[in-house]
Amino acid sequence: MRGIAESWIDECVEDSAEGSMLQVWAEVDGDWRVYFALGTTQSLDETVHEVRQDCFVAVDPVPLSDLLTLIPVDPTDRVDRFESTLERSTPDDEQVIDQLQGDVRMERVYPNDDLQWGSTRPALQFEHWVREDEIPELSDDQQAKAHEIVEEEIGVDLTRYHDYWGSLVIQFEDFRVDAEFDNQWRVDLNADLVSREDVAVVLERREYGELLWQDSIEFEEDSGGGEGARKVVISYGGDESTGFCEVEQANGSSEELIKVLINGETVNQQDFSVARRVVTDITIGGTGQSDSSSDEDPPELYPESDLSGHPTIVAGEQIWDKRKIDFGGGTTSRGWITEAESAVADRALDSIQRDVSSTVKVVDPYLDVDGLTDFVDSLDSDIDVWFITSVLRNASQLESELTRYKNQGQTVEILRIMDQNGGPKLTPLHDRFIITEKSRSWILGTSFNSLDTNVSIISELPMRVTQTLDRQFNRWWTEPVEQKDERQNCNKSRSGISQL
Repeated sequence: MRGIAESWIDECVEDSAEGSMLQVWAEVDGDWRVYFALGTTQSLDETVHEVRQDCFVAVDPVPLSDLLTLIPVDPTDRVDRFESTLERSTPDDEQVIDQLQGDVRMERVYPNDDLQWGSTRPALQFEHWVREDEIPELSDDQQAKAHEIVEEEIGVDLTRYHDYWGSLVIQFEDFRVDAEFDNQWRVDLNADLVSREDVAVVLERREYGELLWQDSIEFEEDSGGGEGARKVVISYGGDESTGFCEVEQANGSSEELIKVLINGETVNQQDFSVARRVVTDITIGGTGQSDSSSDEDPPELYPESDLSGHPTIVAGEQIWDKRKIDFGGGTTSRGWITEAESAVADRALDSIQRDVSSTVKVVDPYLDVDGLTDFVDSLDSDIDVWFITSVLRNASQLESELTRYKNQGQTVEILRIMDQNGGPKLTPLHDRFIITEKSRSWILGTSFNSLDTNVSIISELPMRVTQTLDRQFNRWWTEPVEQKDERQNCNKSRSGISQL
């Protein structure tokens, strides 16, 4: 691995380039730990932010040779991991040191990728993935303030990228090409690192990854293109030339790609969706007034005005822009395998509960009152909790528990949706999921009451899925819900015991 990085630096990085290291340090249980670190060829301003007395963010210049020492010579795996040592002085001049045991993974990244760590260039990245139980657990205040500083420095909100907590990322940019494909298509070549004759710009049309059409763009100093032709400007050694490409409207294409190649190797690319959308618009739940016995309905966590310009996904919509259905949002996700151990299940749920600040919604067709109360009692008393279930075990205990929460001033609402036989078989409830108001949700492979006895998976869902599930939750709560055989609506109960 280190040899690849050394060759990359020789071929792709300017001689004048200097490294920068951003580090987030926090004192956890009396020990100073690295919460996140980024080594990069970007020129970041040297600075130290004392977030709190027990937490600071530092940006320091470092030689590229020091960054190379943080890359293993040979490939690693989850067992044979690589130890990286980071050390620095705290703002109080205390020398601190930490070791990160990581499975190091190498990948090429491009400017249009979701996560570029503040860079606008293509790059070769080495990501040190640490075990989850080795991630330092910061206090909420430490974490929030550290995340704010990191976003100021490199434009990345670590709140969205849980997988990188506790990790080290080394990024070597490609200085041969600087391209812009937003307002205009422009490619600037570094004459010190690349020969103009070795560079080609290619336009493609693809259908779910399969190449349908391709053409190279020819550049001339004085050239013209017809109406609708793609225009690209290329700059090399102070001279500019313009190329045009007449795009063939390949039938069935779902995306258009522009690529910059050096000696036939793709060094930069960007794709543009060719939108073709079919909406079947299946309405789940029917229409009409709620048969709920309460006037209170769950809050809408994600109104359509908050969807950042994305179209609303309705049940049944098929998006053909991508090979797989793409709900967007740009978030990485985290999951757990519960391994039939209560400690692992508790840690997973604890991590989820830390993201709840005011409201949480839960769907679990087979809910146990003990599991319900354990979950609610683990939350702060000012958090409102909404449950939808079908089969409620130990339901006789529910009334007293709801009275207890009401006396504490806590909102805990429960809705049972049952088929005409009083069970879940013909209801639309199946998956178990948890929704919070922080654009995060999780799907559970088994019910709350069996997380510690069944081997199962808890997976975080993308933001757009979260928003869609929230609206579906409210439809189930407020509107009649059709049985799967469509003969009649399901029964609803707010008492948790009897059917309406």
